[in-house]
Amino acid sequence: MNTTLPRRRIGVRVKPWANGLELLLAGLIAMAVVDCMLIVWLVVRGFAD
Repeated sequence: MNTTLPRRRIGVRVKPWANGLELLLAGLIAMAVVDCMLIVWLVVRGFAD
């Protein structure tokens, strides 16, 4: 975990123009992860019932 954070910070410093794209990508990935978790949770709930 500690090795990935500085790399990301350096990348943001080197490419400030990519800030918006990285934010958009992070948001999309976060939404996808939340959707997957919701689907898995619903499936587990369905099987549990």
